[in-house]
Amino acid sequence: MAAMKLRDFITRNLAAKLLSLAIAIIFWFSVTAGKEAVRNFSVPIRLTNIPPGLHPAGTVPGRAEVTVAGPGFFFLIRPLAGKVLTLDLRNTGEGSTAFPDLRENLGLPEELRVIRMYPSSLELKLERKTDRISGLR
Repeated sequence: MAAMKLRDFITRNLAAKLLSLAIAIIFWFSVTAGKEAVRNFSVPIRLTNIPPGLHPAGTVPGRAEVTVAGPGFFFLIRPLAGKVLTLDLRNTGEGSTAFPDLRENLGLPEELRVIRMYPSSLELKLERKTDRISGLR
């Protein structure tokens, strides 16, 4: 008997209830869309197109920590997980190569802005690979 009353309660005016739910969702989305949200995420750093015979000297950070801000709804429709900070070394040679603003290499949409990034710049030194046994080049 109680199950019948519950079923009647749920199914009575079902169209009006679904319409109310849809309006509530649209209202919630429009309110949150106007608010600015801030998100932190970690991005792996990947070196590409390293010239043959060269390798990075010293340690290269494996990740960059990034804080971005933008419209709240944007983080719902385009999550930032899976982003990779790619540094292209194609036109470099032996010696130092500077990446003064790593934000340029993030490839973030224009709706988002970087508030903080560590490291924000990077200088890589490329050197010739040596034979570990004999130390010859």
